Amino acid sequence: MLLILLLVTASANAENIVYIYGDVAADGSVPSGPDKEPYDQMLLTDTGNTGLSQFRDMVISQGHTISQRYDQTLSMTAGFLANVDVIIFGLHQKIWSIAEKAALDTWLRGGGGILIYSDSAAGGRFSIVGAQNPVGQNVVRNLMLNYGIQVTVDQANGTKAVRASPNNGFSLMTDRPILEGEGVSPVAYVPGSGVSDWIPYRNNPENSVSGTPVVNRLQGLTDVDNLEFSALATRSVGQGRIVAMFDRQPMWNNGPGSDINERDNREILRRVVNYLAEPSPVVVPTPASGPPKAVGEGGVGITGSLRLLLD
Repeated sequence: MLLILLLVTASANAENIVYIYGDVAADGSVPSGPDKEPYDQMLLTDTGNTGLSQFRDMVISQGHTISQRYDQTLSMTAGFLANVDVIIFGLHQKIWSIAEKAALDTWLRGGGGILIYSDSAAGGRFSIVGAQNPVGQNVVRNLMLNYGIQVTVDQANGTKAVRASPNNGFSLMTDRPILEGEGVSPVAYVPGSGVSDWIPYRNNPENSVSGTPVVNRLQGLTDVDNLEFSALATRSVGQGRIVAMFDRQPMWNNGPGSDINERDNREILRRVVNYLAEPSPVVVPTPASGPPKAVGEGGVGITGSLRLLLD
């Protein structure tokens, strides 16, 4: 075996990324139809407040290509996935079939990367359909439950900022960046199930920066008594990787609550995209050397080192 120390300071290899979006009206109608406007589709081509044009530009700046696909016209087949390296599941409504999930699992285990998150807006405007509508949770559950990853319904309790724990063991997070969202649908997992908690969602001085991280809406979850909650979690599956995030708002340009420009959201997303786009050798976490300096407190904004073990 060859032991290589890799310093990840800039972009990963150029990869093809697909962003999947849906179409729901404010009242929950899917699709929105000819007489209603789509609600917060968060398109890569949208330069408005709730668009993702800044996220798209960041991805391109890292040397990757990115395109968007509408969920209802997409078939998750082996042929489609053969040309894709990373999938970002944005707010969408499609419940993928057993055959599509099998194709996705094969692709993931072969080295694919997935970023996924939830929000009440997957089901429409919260003031009409309710902040705890289960549309987004059900979509994520349909894809992620077999990997030990769940998401709560939207907690609808305001803007929250949380930072990575000290000595978390992952070089991507040893400088303790801060992730901020609003409302939030925390990632739920059982400790020891293979899910790693990059940024915990906990109400303690070690992690909580702003707001009070509380999870008091547990509908739709399984194994409730054993769950921990995370703002940013990851899971390796074969040679592939999943990253689950607690909210949609770190993605958008300048919407209400939070956005890509708040705290360390942009830098965290940059690291996540490159992590998912990297080839997938065995990753051995490297302990932090000395107390890390948080990005949000004047850190240098690099990802640190990853110890890669290659056959």
